[in-house]
Amino acid sequence: MNSMKRTIAFLFAIMVSSLGFIAQAEGCEGTVRGRIISENGEPVEGAYIYALRVTSQEELIGTSFSDEGGAFEMAVECGDELYLVVSCLGYKQFADKFSLAQNEVKDFGDCRLEINAKELQTVVVKGRPLTVKSLPDGFSVDVRQLAESSNNAFDLLGRLPQIIVEGDKITVVGKEKILVRVNNVLQRVDAADLPNVLRGYDAALIDRVDVITSPPLKYDSEGTTAMITLHMNSKFNKYAGGNVGFEFMKNSGYGGREAVYGSGIFNNKKLFVDITPSFNHNFSRYKEDALYTYEDNTTYKKYTLGKGRNNYVGGSITAQYQYNKGYVGLNANINKWTTHNKFPSEEILLDVKNLNRNDIDIDKPQFNATMYAEHAFTNEFKGWLDVIYYNFREDTGNFFDGIYENEDSPFMAYDSMEKLKVNGVAFCNDYSVDIGKENKHTIDFGIKFIYSRLSNSKDAELTLCPESTSSRQYDLLKLNEIKTIPYLSYTWRPSDRLSFRIGSQYMYTVRQVKNLSMDNKRIEYSSYLPDFLASWKPADNSRLSFIITSGSTEPNFSRINPFEWRTGQYSYSKGNLSLRSENRYLYKLVYVYKDNFTVTCYLNQKRNVISSINTIVDNNIYSTQKNAQNSIDYGIMPTYYFNRLRWLTLSAGIYGGYEISKGIIPEVLRRQTSYLWGGNFNSDFVLNRQRTFTGSFGFNYKGRTRNVVTTVEPTYSFYAGLSLYLFDRKMGIHISGLNLFASAYNGTSHADGYVMEFNNRYNYPTLYFHITYRINNVNDDAKNRSETIRDVQQRL
Repeated sequence: MNSMKRTIAFLFAIMVSSLGFIAQAEGCEGTVRGRIISENGEPVEGAYIYALRVTSQEELIGTSFSDEGGAFEMAVECGDELYLVVSCLGYKQFADKFSLAQNEVKDFGDCRLEINAKELQTVVVKGRPLTVKSLPDGFSVDVRQLAESSNNAFDLLGRLPQIIVEGDKITVVGKEKILVRVNNVLQRVDAADLPNVLRGYDAALIDRVDVITSPPLKYDSEGTTAMITLHMNSKFNKYAGGNVGFEFMKNSGYGGREAVYGSGIFNNKKLFVDITPSFNHNFSRYKEDALYTYEDNTTYKKYTLGKGRNNYVGGSITAQYQYNKGYVGLNANINKWTTHNKFPSEEILLDVKNLNRNDIDIDKPQFNATMYAEHAFTNEFKGWLDVIYYNFREDTGNFFDGIYENEDSPFMAYDSMEKLKVNGVAFCNDYSVDIGKENKHTIDFGIKFIYSRLSNSKDAELTLCPESTSSRQYDLLKLNEIKTIPYLSYTWRPSDRLSFRIGSQYMYTVRQVKNLSMDNKRIEYSSYLPDFLASWKPADNSRLSFIITSGSTEPNFSRINPFEWRTGQYSYSKGNLSLRSENRYLYKLVYVYKDNFTVTCYLNQKRNVISSINTIVDNNIYSTQKNAQNSIDYGIMPTYYFNRLRWLTLSAGIYGGYEISKGIIPEVLRRQTSYLWGGNFNSDFVLNRQRTFTGSFGFNYKGRTRNVVTTVEPTYSFYAGLSLYLFDRKMGIHISGLNLFASAYNGTSHADGYVMEFNNRYNYPTLYFHITYRINNVNDDAKNRSETIRDVQQRL
């Protein structure tokens, strides 16, 4: 059965990848050649040459680059009114009209370029010339030509440098999170909903896209976020639109997803309203197989085959009003998760086998609302204010019973109900001051204040058979947490080619905990998190940057929760009230050449890393979260983005490094070392001239890793997909194969008193089907207010 699934997956991948090469349809062609020289007659290497057919719109029909002698040659489709265009950094654009017959060789001879000192750089993305301006902390792209052949905003972003779209996911190279703004409106939705929101925007509405890969401290406290701003044109001044969509996923065996969603957008210059409702039904499975070997060679084996399903219904609304010196807005989200999981398991200890049933039901409603504002006191002084309220509830029922093999009645039953309630507020106040006539100096400062109040009650009953003796446990945990985060940042831009930014934030946390059996316990900890950026552009086509980012990740409540969860006859899980935040410090030296080739040398330091640690007490296994290790890893990571063909885009990256981890608790190893290596490859191709039929495929690989807690064997996965757009690009139909040839998650874990071998599987080959339809009216009646790149660097 498994071999059949792999064969089907392999054939599907071959079919998808082979279709890409069909795009090179044969037709009437000729040859164009020539030589690119400067004003003084010297050959110009690396000039971009392309041929256009101009009808109702421009169509790219051939591309090439000049060699070290300035020569070029390319195949071009025939035509009567064609244009040869030469573009090269530092020179003015050269254009010449020509015609070309079947098999004709057109020699342009010497094409002389005039010097132009402007910084703008022309590159090719999907075979279309784009104007890309390099920035100290990212880049800006003029997408007006590219938008003509893009199907929506999501499709458009996937065609830009350093942005990767895999199926229904969008990422920026080297970043974990993405923030997206439409003009000055932040899309305040979950990461999973962001692609659906972007599909609701017609690509023709977008003039420019800014990608900031190192945002300032005020909206990237963890150093893992990229920010994308879509600058809309005048067609967006009076706009109403949105989209509706349906998703279907099916795993091999049990598992999949069914979802419907929509978005509605209204904008009339001053008022912006966005409504995004959604519903989905998910069902999944996983396998966990663990073998524990104790110091006395006793073995304990646990095998779990879990199945679960959950339903989600929710929506969000954003309303923002623009006035002369700023804007005010309101965002609200309300949703509910309903989950039902079954975790049947087998346990074997001392040759005694028992069968367990573990059912968990969860209801999780939540609500949050944000009031926000921006105000420009002067042209040089701006302020921002965010006030957030959130309310969260989670009711969890857990039923467990166990029966010995070959017996009829259970030996034990365990029933519990846990009720979690969380309320909180957050206050963020930020300011930015530009100093000097040319705004070469900027000071950013502000403070964040977060208060949360939590209560968690648990009522549990344990019954032992055949004695039918029962015991009951009730507890009430109350936890209050206050977090204060002031920050200060200074930016200096001595020239267009050189800039610096230095800053720091201080995070101070106070946690107070109390339950029925414990007096009030106070936990305090703090962190200093530096931020530094130095960016130098030695030439027009390259940039060198040194970046220091740092961040802190707080443990969520499931890791703090001190109540025990019974997961087997001999296994328990519990949290740790004393957990502190994980801190990360990342040092990077980044070289970028022509926005296509990037080399990153890095050193990544992690402190107080949280891991699940198992301890053995009377043959019972207690799994507890602890700040278990510190680590340092360093290495090199080159990435390349190929986009010179109209029908094909490739991106590839590899990395290699070395990690040293040190245990900071007695239960784990004192020291461990590991080589780090892996890579990824992604490809997008076009199957027709209108670019309404496209495909993609890719894979990733991660080598074996080791630290003081766990050794994990290599992991890998592969995906492939096709997309078809109909009805003037308003309808999109997508089909993909995800997790094709996906690996298991297996390895070993060492701790005091035992060695655990695990062989788990969480990903299965999945068929993904997705259909969307976009509804909109587009009216171009006025010039739209455009934002400068300095506006992008302000508080969201």
